[in-house]
Amino acid sequence: MAMHRAIPAIVLALACHAGVALADDNDTYGSFGAQVTDGSSLKQYNRFLDKLFESATWASVGSVRQGAPNDNFAMYSALSGVFAGIVKESGGADIPPYASDALNLKTIGGFRAYARQATQNPAFVADDTSCGAAVTFVYPAGIAALLIVARPVYATGYVPTREEINSMGVGINQQVTQDAEYLKKLCANRKDQQVVQGYYNFYNMLNADLPSTLASVDKDYNARNYPFVATLTCGMGGQNMNVIACFKSTDLKITTDNQGKLYKMFNLGDAGTIDKQGLHIDLPEHFAIEAQNSQQTLILGLTIKDRAGKVVYADQQGQYGVISIKH
Repeated sequence: MAMHRAIPAIVLALACHAGVALADDNDTYGSFGAQVTDGSSLKQYNRFLDKLFESATWASVGSVRQGAPNDNFAMYSALSGVFAGIVKESGGADIPPYASDALNLKTIGGFRAYARQATQNPAFVADDTSCGAAVTFVYPAGIAALLIVARPVYATGYVPTREEINSMGVGINQQVTQDAEYLKKLCANRKDQQVVQGYYNFYNMLNADLPSTLASVDKDYNARNYPFVATLTCGMGGQNMNVIACFKSTDLKITTDNQGKLYKMFNLGDAGTIDKQGLHIDLPEHFAIEAQNSQQTLILGLTIKDRAGKVVYADQQGQYGVISIKH
């Protein structure tokens, strides 16, 4: 029996705002790069940009990638309706419908296999069906790629290494270029090439605007996934001097998701962020911390606050004293 996955509510909300009709029939907006230079009149585009302040949007849009749970026609179709509305809004592109997956492509892999075969066939002639299929799969895949490169954790739920991030960016950019070429060839029958150029403009504009969303989405992601912030200090008189000094011969252990990790003096910074105020650690709803002070004269302190700044736990220990909390 085939498994039918529900379209995330946030995508349905975006589609609802897009109006399903994709754009206002009385649309008088110019292209992204011409009459509208600041995006102020691009209502659907700005609405989508505002939704990118929420990490849930990144997860929904980023879920349309090869092999992911939402790598299916229904999800691509829902998102392409949103993005086609934005493209049409920017210049009145005539976008052919592709509502029933007439080519039975099913996934982005299925689309790419079809596109590769079609574009390599000298006898292939682009038509409304090929162009509609290209819009349905290429628009969401390209926008998802931007989000995955910018914040892979939010868009995929996976925490890659630095090396993986570098190679991921190269591979994704190559695939975006290839998909854009498929879009161009599969829509070659369109007299108005705004269906292609509008996508390029949308992609480039979002790429330029995406950095402006990062501070807000970072805050939202942390609030949703890490409701607490712990600060470890090592000093005197309530002032941090050098948090590393308290762990010269002892350890810090942090347990989250039933997995414990041990930190020593040389890798203490891997637990969070160190600044003049101490070591700051983002914590999920459930966690455990154990820290032992090895310093003879300095005091080890731990303060845990919620995202509103309220102190929910505080403790201090002298040499060989242990701070231990489980939440």
